[in-house]
Amino acid sequence: QRYALSTFYFATEGGDWTVNTGWLSEDNECLWFNVDCVDVDNRSLVAELRLVGNNLVGQFPNELQVMTAMKVLDVSENYIFGELPTILPKMLSLTTFRTSVNSISGNLPSNIGMVTSLEELAVSDNVISGLIPTTISNLRNLKVLSIDTNQLVGSLPSEIGELNLTQLSVGRNQLVGTFPI
Repeated sequence: QRYALSTFYFATEGGDWTVNTGWLSEDNECLWFNVDCVDVDNRSLVAELRLVGNNLVGQFPNELQVMTAMKVLDVSENYIFGELPTILPKMLSLTTFRTSVNSISGNLPSNIGMVTSLEELAVSDNVISGLIPTTISNLRNLKVLSIDTNQLVGSLPSEIGELNLTQLSVGRNQLVGTFPI
């Protein structure tokens, strides 16, 4: 996990982050700025990475897929670009994925429905385009779906109506049709 975090640091220009205290130091990675860990079988594993508004510039590296204990990945309000990572299903514990207010493009990956632990998916204020994949209905634990202010087209999949959402934000896209209930 130290290697994955280091790769993330370099992929997002960590030397230029607003705050990067401890990153790449000899200290345990669980002591690095805004990295929180949990103990699993006498090992400290990264559970949360929160770097909101911290001047991250770059793309998600595939190395993050080794973070199987990560519950929260929040890199909102930065300068992340490229497509959403297709490696998310390998992050088996992920409950919260926030990348709002970045420059992420491409489509919502169809394998997003494989991240069945997900409770919050917040990717608003990006340039994500294409259709909303019907596989989103596989996210039975999803409570918050925030995909507004993108370039999504088509209609909301009727399957979204099957989810027990507490918050749904889909405005400021090019969506048509009726709201599925």
